[in-house]
Amino acid sequence: MLQIFLKKLNIISKFRSRFHEWSLLKFYLTTTNAKDAGSSVKFDLRYLGQTVAIMTCQQGKTTLSTGSYEQNNKRDFNCTISLAGCVWDGTEARDFRSYFKNGPPIRNKNGNKGNEEHRIESLLLSEFSKTKRNDKLLPNIQPVKIARLRFPMPTPLSASKHGDIKYTKEKGGGIDILTRYGAGRNTNLCIIEVKDENKPEEPASAAIEQAVAYTVFIRELLRSKAGIGWWKLFGFGGSYIPKKLVLHAACAMPYIDDADTSFAGKEFDIDGDTIRLQYIYFQEVNNVIKKIYTSLDMEKPKQKQKPVERINSPESPESAVARRLEMSKSKTNRESALEIDRELELERERIMMSPEFAAQRDRAAADDEEFRRSIRRDALRRSKAKNPVRRRK
Repeated sequence: MLQIFLKKLNIISKFRSRFHEWSLLKFYLTTTNAKDAGSSVKFDLRYLGQTVAIMTCQQGKTTLSTGSYEQNNKRDFNCTISLAGCVWDGTEARDFRSYFKNGPPIRNKNGNKGNEEHRIESLLLSEFSKTKRNDKLLPNIQPVKIARLRFPMPTPLSASKHGDIKYTKEKGGGIDILTRYGAGRNTNLCIIEVKDENKPEEPASAAIEQAVAYTVFIRELLRSKAGIGWWKLFGFGGSYIPKKLVLHAACAMPYIDDADTSFAGKEFDIDGDTIRLQYIYFQEVNNVIKKIYTSLDMEKPKQKQKPVERINSPESPESAVARRLEMSKSKTNRESALEIDRELELERERIMMSPEFAAQRDRAAADDEEFRRSIRRDALRRSKAKNPVRRRK
């Protein structure tokens, strides 16, 4: 999949430069459209996060079609305009865009709850995409985009059902929002699972479980042979991936009194990389995010916390994802964390008492002593070279 994006990026960027976006009407690039990109490229045109038409860009021509979305457009937005390959700047296409640009931003919710989360995703993406610090509710965050297009990052995991996370290959779900958070060298990826409700039946712990599943996948992707390519595609510079990654796994949900914040800052250690749990609670009014309460804005350099779980190296990415997901389930509550800490302490004592650890410790001490001796020898040689001893005549 990475090679597809890298190969098609130039042509996608070329066609993307032809148009601009409007509030609530946004263009998305899907994996299918990226794969099919060639002499023409298709983009999803979404209103409040819901696809209402397909735009097709060709050399010298751009068209808009409603196709199979006409029924939903009428049901959800009372829009009866039908387009079949209409020229982008023609009268019919302009009337269609004006309907959504100038009409009240309301979607009929009856029988269509599924798209409510897409609406919230779109509102959060719009808020996160702001570039002026004074305009942003949460500074130092930007969505990962491809060719300046919103992009639903696919995964091989099915994690939509609470407590049921499966490895389903190409039938997997997508990450709701993938962002970069931080400044300078302290910028890290943040994987966000979005929920349109915050209720006991679907608590924050369930959303965090899904976010952790997707974060583990992203970590495996970055540590694969193609990792540096994905790292750059996600918007990072440099020719290497940091030796120790910090990945944020966050849930984004409506704010309620006594919102669960108990998991904020808890960490999972995977072979030196860290997955840190976060929350993002928001208040939304009339399709605008008005307030954000998050543990992300508390991120400051601090003493490293003891990880709540330590996971050994996998035999393969597939087995790593499956095994780590099983181990991560139901471990964000306090009782599980305490139990894991006890197990880790016992494991640490067992390792330190083992003959293998003692041998490694002795070898490390010997290597350290040899290194110090070499430093002293080098310093002595430099000193003699700088101040040679003169022979008496």
